Amino acid sequence: MVNMFLHSAYTLTIQSEIPLPELAAGEAPPDVYIRLGHVGSDWAVPDGRPPCIQASPEETLLYWANVGAFRVRGGREITVDPDPGVDEHTLRLFLAGACLGVVLQQRGYLMLHGSAVVVDGSAVVFLGWKGWGKSTTAAAMVARGHLMLADDVVAVDCAPAIPMVLPGFPQLKLWPEAVSALGENAEALNRLHPSYEKRARPTRESFYPAPAPLRAVYILDKGAELAIVPVASKDALIQLVSQSYAARSLGGPEAATRHFFQCTTLAEHVPIYRLERPADLQLVPAIAAYIEQHLAVDPLRASEG
Repeated sequence: MVNMFLHSAYTLTIQSEIPLPELAAGEAPPDVYIRLGHVGSDWAVPDGRPPCIQASPEETLLYWANVGAFRVRGGREITVDPDPGVDEHTLRLFLAGACLGVVLQQRGYLMLHGSAVVVDGSAVVFLGWKGWGKSTTAAAMVARGHLMLADDVVAVDCAPAIPMVLPGFPQLKLWPEAVSALGENAEALNRLHPSYEKRARPTRESFYPAPAPLRAVYILDKGAELAIVPVASKDALIQLVSQSYAARSLGGPEAATRHFFQCTTLAEHVPIYRLERPADLQLVPAIAAYIEQHLAVDPLRASEG
C-alpha cells in the first residue's frame, strides 16, 4: 500500500505520495493529489531550456533536467515522473514551488513572484527581480512582530471587491548573509537542499493561516537613499505582468486574458509603490521600520495625495 501524506497550503488540502514537511499538516478532504507516475514522452524536451514548459487549457507539462517531468492538470492533479537518481529534497523544491504555483494558476488565482506578510490584519506584498531581497524584506518584517503569509509564490484572489492574498506555508527561503543580517545563525538552519546555500527559515509560530485583504504592493528597486514612490496605474500594470509567477504556463488565450484582467484590477484598485533602497544588508532592519512608518499612513489616502 502506498503511503499518503496530507498537507495544507494556500487554503488547499494536498494529498501526496511524496512528503512535503515544510507545508502545514492537512485535515480536510483533499483538493489536490500528488502522485508518482509516467508523464509520457509525446512532448519535446529541447536542449538548453531549463525548464521546458508546454501548456494547454487542460494541463501544463514541466520538465527540469536531472529533476524530472511533472504534469499539472485541472488545478487538482500533479503527476511526478522523476529522473533517475533524483533525491526527494529536489522533488520537494519543485513541487512546493513551480508545480503548486501552476495548480493555483489553473484554479484562477493571480500568481506573483514575491513575498507577503500581514501587518495589522492586512497583506503587504513585496515584488522584485531575483536576488533583490523579497524574502529578506519579509523576514525583517516578521522579526519586527508581523506575520508571515507567503514566500516566493504569492497567490491573489482578485474576485472579491478587495483582492485577497492566500496563506502559503510557514517557511522563508533566505541566503546565509540575510539570516546573519537579521541577527540569526545561518548554520542553525537547514539548507533547502544539501547542495544549495539558501536556508529554510521556519515561521510556524509567526504564520498567518487565513486569507488577508491586500493593502499595498511594494516593488523593490535600487536607490542611493531610502524612498517610497507611488507607481502610476499604467506603470504598475507593466510591473505586475513582468513579476507574474509562471507566466509561461498560461494555457491558451482565455487564461492569458484572465491574467491580464487580474493584473489590471490590481493596478487600479491596490496602492503600488516603488521601494528604493541601497543594496546593503545591514540596512534591512531600518528598511522594515521605514515600511512600517509608511503603512502608518493609510496607503489609499497616500496614493491619492
